[in-house]
Amino acid sequence: MVKFIRPIFRELGSGILSVPGFYPEWAEPTFKLVLFLIIALAVIVAFPFLPGFGSPAFQGISVFLGVLLSLGSSAAVANIVAGVILIYTHAFRVGDRISPLKYPLNPPNEKNSLETQQ
Repeated sequence: MVKFIRPIFRELGSGILSVPGFYPEWAEPTFKLVLFLIIALAVIVAFPFLPGFGSPAFQGISVFLGVLLSLGSSAAVANIVAGVILIYTHAFRVGDRISPLKYPLNPPNEKNSLETQQ
């Protein structure tokens, strides 16, 4: 399945294939998100077929790892969501210059939850 979708996203990124409303710079991060979802789905489907799946020890370890992952990854998930928002809202492009000296001289006019306008 990955061999099928990789060329599609490669062509989307190079501009050979065009989808209205889909920018070419979105191709690589979208491919990575789709790849992650495919791998996660494969792990979920394969999990019940692991040897010892029904044993109490295996279930206890699974619950422990699930709680550990859910409690310990809140900051990582927040950073991933923030990165996805920055990519898909077109907040910046490659080559944009950001000057920290610009803000004291020209304060923002409007501040929303996802962007700051000057």
